[in-house]
Amino acid sequence: SGALQRFIYTSSYVTVGRRRGHTASEADIISDRGLTPYVRSRVQAEELVLRYARERNLPAIAMCVSTTYGSGDWGRTPHGAIIAGAVFGKLPFVMAGIELEAVGIDDAARAMILAAEHGRVGERYLISEKMISNAEVARIAAEAAGVAPPAKTIPLAVSYALATAGTVKATLKRTDERLSLGSLRLMRAEGPLDHGKAVRELGWYPRPVEESIAEAARFWVGLRAARSQTKQQAQTAQD
Repeated sequence: SGALQRFIYTSSYVTVGRRRGHTASEADIISDRGLTPYVRSRVQAEELVLRYARERNLPAIAMCVSTTYGSGDWGRTPHGAIIAGAVFGKLPFVMAGIELEAVGIDDAARAMILAAEHGRVGERYLISEKMISNAEVARIAAEAAGVAPPAKTIPLAVSYALATAGTVKATLKRTDERLSLGSLRLMRAEGPLDHGKAVRELGWYPRPVEESIAEAARFWVGLRAARSQTKQQAQTAQD
């Protein structure tokens, strides 16, 4: 039959209600107060998909994926840039008190396949392995690359000052700054996630995310080596 069997929607864990000191599950509803434009857009998109599942028989499943790490991050996502910065020695500092739920990119992809095979239509699944700090991500990446980790850590108070500056800039220039009071509060509101539903219903067992962080670091090391070799070959050809 040519009928659509499953529609696997890549959502985000930011659509789940989280707060410090509480382990969140798919049942936790996010409050509409103080959402950043990004989070609001993700919440609205997920609600639209699941409404179509309820009202129009779309065989949709929402996968609430957390921060992903792994090799092949060519675009240097904001979180992936921490790894690249640590590997290349261009990460002068890390921010204290910042922890994010994270998962390996390969494990997230495998969860999508499992959802297509075993997921329940109209449901959402949290896809995250564990919470990890930015400082730990940088340390693991540096260790995998054989370089020293960032030596400086910015206190939380300084992070708030930088976020305030970002908010002012965004207001004046009408831009969407990466670091603002809204985004910092979102990071500070991080609480642990329970991915037990994905384990029980999908048979999803993620690897420790530390392995994926190390793989991402080795990806950048390999890319740097390849670029260096290409540059040397070009120089030799010119000579």
